[in-house]
Amino acid sequence: MTKPTQNRRICNPMTLSTPLLATVALMLLSSSSATFAADLVVLPPEEVPVAPDFLDWNGPYVGVHLGWGFGGDQSFRADCKCGPAYDGDAKVGLDGLLGGVQIGYNYQFSSNWLVGVEGDFSWSGVKGSGSTWMRSASDGVFNTKVDWFGTLRARFGYVADRFMVYGTGGLAYGSLETKYSYAFKGASPTRRDLLSGGVDETSWGWTAGAGAEYALNEHWSLKGEYLYINLGGGGQSMTNSNGQGFSSETDDFKFHTVRLGVNYRF
Repeated sequence: MTKPTQNRRICNPMTLSTPLLATVALMLLSSSSATFAADLVVLPPEEVPVAPDFLDWNGPYVGVHLGWGFGGDQSFRADCKCGPAYDGDAKVGLDGLLGGVQIGYNYQFSSNWLVGVEGDFSWSGVKGSGSTWMRSASDGVFNTKVDWFGTLRARFGYVADRFMVYGTGGLAYGSLETKYSYAFKGASPTRRDLLSGGVDETSWGWTAGAGAEYALNEHWSLKGEYLYINLGGGGQSMTNSNGQGFSSETDDFKFHTVRLGVNYRF
């Protein structure tokens, strides 16, 4: 007689390990989440030192400049004491390189306005020459040169943060050298310099102009400037090579300058 088959429970290994797998999965998930969260932490950037920015225009400054001087039709007249036949006049054009130094002080009394004072000195190559025909059928030549000049000026400016425009004016002074030579046509070499002479003197006058300046940072700035310079006129007494005297008269000695410069503010 066949024995009845007994019902036996067959255990699935996967069923028995489910709680264990769940626990392991949970642990792995927790570990991964912690690692991911750690990766999301953003460290603050390192602080980089910042150079001082531009503040204002107040205070003293010094600088250098380089430019060009020019002018046209400067009038010269010579009157010889040996007679009117030796008198003459000439028109002389001027131009040349110039360069020098400046020192000044700015006071910015509001966010947009500034007053100041500036003095400068320039070594000059501004010069020119002109010829004239005289009634005695001879040639005369004027040579003139500005050896050096300087100004002492007030400045009044409008400020827009780093940029400034200004007007300026004041006193001007300079060393003027004028030479005159007179040669007879067809004359012997001993008489060719019969009338020649010169004068070298310091003259005083006035100047006016305008400019603009831009601050690169707290200390350094670049500038561009135009000045009209008038060193006056009048008579000059000269002595020629044969001992006879003559006088030279000029209109106001005037020329223009344009220059670029660099300033350092303290």
